[in-house]
Amino acid sequence: MEYTTEVSEPHVSSFGLAHSIDQLAVGAGTEGNQYTIEAGWDVDPAYFTSSTANPHFFIFVNPDKYGSESCYDCHFTPAAEAKITPGEALEPSTTNFTIGVKYSGGNWWIWAGTQWIGYVSGSAWGDHFTKGTSESNYGEVFDRESDPTTQMGDGQPGASANATPMTAPVILLSESSYETTGLEAYTTNSSLYSIGDINAGRTEWHFGGNGLNPPEQWYGPLALGMKTLGSGPAAAVTGSGEQVVVWKGENGGLWEADYNGTWHGPFEIPGMAVLGSQPTVAITPSGEQVVFWKGGNGGLWEADYNGTWHGPFEIPGMAVLGSQPSVAVSSKDEQVVFWKGGNGGLWEGYYNGTWHGPLEVPGMAVMGSQPTVADSPSGEQNVWWEGGENSLYEAYYNGTWHGPVALGMKSLASAPSAAITSGDEQLVFWKGENGGLLKGYYNGTWHGPVEIPGMATLGAQPAAAVNSKDEEEVWWEGGEGSLWEAFYGEMG
Repeated sequence: MEYTTEVSEPHVSSFGLAHSIDQLAVGAGTEGNQYTIEAGWDVDPAYFTSSTANPHFFIFVNPDKYGSESCYDCHFTPAAEAKITPGEALEPSTTNFTIGVKYSGGNWWIWAGTQWIGYVSGSAWGDHFTKGTSESNYGEVFDRESDPTTQMGDGQPGASANATPMTAPVILLSESSYETTGLEAYTTNSSLYSIGDINAGRTEWHFGGNGLNPPEQWYGPLALGMKTLGSGPAAAVTGSGEQVVVWKGENGGLWEADYNGTWHGPFEIPGMAVLGSQPTVAITPSGEQVVFWKGGNGGLWEADYNGTWHGPFEIPGMAVLGSQPSVAVSSKDEQVVFWKGGNGGLWEGYYNGTWHGPLEVPGMAVMGSQPTVADSPSGEQNVWWEGGENSLYEAYYNGTWHGPVALGMKSLASAPSAAITSGDEQLVFWKGENGGLLKGYYNGTWHGPVEIPGMATLGAQPAAAVNSKDEEEVWWEGGEGSLWEAFYGEMG
């Protein structure tokens, strides 16, 4: 009997013997559980005291209907070349991880990952347990019944295609034959923990849940089902919390999607001609969307939405842009647009009822990428870019320009993207040299780079924003022109 899953790292509460398990159980005897052999991964701070937050591989031997002789990780004889042993910490991963058991030669053998790792002698059950009459694959949470805050799987509900999977369950009929089993599902608390995203053959499904009062953590990557991207995305969040994502489509046009509890799109904005670069977007204090891009003639172009789309308009006199632009809007409704100039320097134009510029920001040397800009709550303008040798640079304006400053982070494989929280924490994201999602942040001191785990390979520069709860949101083109997202916060 075996199945394939992924190794997750769920949050487990501080309650007593709280744990979160993903496992297989094969049983026989009275009610199918007088004898069982069980195997899987478990986050169990009370049992695995040396690394309380990590998932560990485990086996469970039950010879007496979960009585006093039942035990974890006992009676086990490892195989000579075993890569994993019961009780060993596992690395969380979205890579397939197979768990299995079989009875052979008087022993119950255990499969973990890619090999048979060892066995438990049938004598542990008095040689009464030689085949299974029941088989289950399941997630299990043990927690305070009135307030279960422990997560199951990776914390995402079963309906999510990115929740922890269970796939390819099989029953081994003999040494050389097997039968694929189907799904007969049930849950004990479907409002908190669920099964979903079941395939047509009922041989693959996802499971999990957040429990009550879920912790803040990274969720994703989430595929949003939009496959028209011809560039990286840009994003902004309105005052009411609506998320707006724009991009250059595969046909060169301006495309958009929005989220207000449900994703809508993708939509092509009519009449915007062919964009010469990835667009950038911001929201004014009145809720108007303003979108800028480098036009086919190298100039700065704009469109805006206030219930109806207007544009495109070329901003006069901005010369030839050397990169895609980046825009921020201040609390006073001033629009500030930055770009890399033809000479490699940092240039800007701004609008406060009339357009001004282009203006070169003095002393910024030669930029290695287009800039990204974010305004702080106090009105300070902060600009970041890749400054050569894959390093992150910053400059800021609070009445006078300061910088450039090298921030000591040298893992950039894309231009950065930035956002600032209402508490003035600065968040900068980029595609790392390994293709992953990396982050640096400033809360009085710079920290990073930190890789966000499990985000796979980004296809382009990410787009960052903070939502109405001050939670971090990141989008990117994830390959094949598709839009992906991850966010840090609580998944409700």
